[in-house]
Amino acid sequence: MKKILVLLLVVVFSIGCSSDDSAAGRVKIRLYNASDYTLSNLYINAGTGNKPFGSLDPAEYSDYRTLNIAFENAYMQMDVEGTTYYLTAGNFEEEEPLPSGVYTYEIHINDSFTTAYDRISIAIVEEE
Repeated sequence: MKKILVLLLVVVFSIGCSSDDSAAGRVKIRLYNASDYTLSNLYINAGTGNKPFGSLDPAEYSDYRTLNIAFENAYMQMDVEGTTYYLTAGNFEEEEPLPSGVYTYEIHINDSFTTAYDRISIAIVEEE
């Protein structure tokens, strides 16, 4: 009887602790540098805290990161030619999370504007 109880507990804990990358709410995010500048000290917060992405050269993609939740708008921090820029996101509490899937945040830098808020923008692309 004791062996059956131990076996039952092992099965219950195994099922409860399993990891499933296709679980509802999981998203894979990568970044794409759509600018002519090298982006360094790049951090993104898509709703679950700051995640470091290192540096991206022009036209370079980062590796994918799996997140439990992400939003279309994201907070970003990066250095561009020695200046730190911030892109602030909206209020995550007022947004719907992205559905499970694979996404790319494209980072654009517009030289027509002088303020960091206007100069940096992101576009989100859902991958197939």
